[in-house]
Amino acid sequence: MLTIAIDLIYKGEYEEAIKICDIMITTLKNNLDAWFWKGRALTALARDKEAYQCYMNARGMGNRMLYFNSMMMNQMILKSEEDKKRVRMMKPNEMVPSSFASYFEPLFAPSADELSREGAYVQTHGQFKEALSLYEQALEQDPTHQQALRNKKRVEKLLKKEGLE
Repeated sequence: MLTIAIDLIYKGEYEEAIKICDIMITTLKNNLDAWFWKGRALTALARDKEAYQCYMNARGMGNRMLYFNSMMMNQMILKSEEDKKRVRMMKPNEMVPSSFASYFEPLFAPSADELSREGAYVQTHGQFKEALSLYEQALEQDPTHQQALRNKKRVEKLLKKEGLE
């Protein structure tokens, strides 16, 4: 079903793609690919607030820190909303003592899929050099990653066409 939604997006049939993504999300709420592609379709329709929420849902599901953050929140005494916000905004290296950082690093390193999705996200916002860098990182982890290979080629063509290479 996801490939059908992606094909519809590439054909410009955004509303139909959104309907298919909604079906997938209804079936499996934690389907981060469905959330991501729904966001792409909504972005194309200039429904930016809804698209942003979809991207945030996708990012949240891909975030391996979720469980760790909830443990930290439960163990800490947070007196105000500002304290809660500060903890939620912490990066992994700020949450883990430096002596344990090498132990926890593999848990927080983004996967090739996550890097490729992030690349696609920044690409949709015109940040082509950053997208290219993310695709290259994804391909370092998995040289056969099809989405990263495809998107990297597209971005390289765009950069060459624009003379930004």
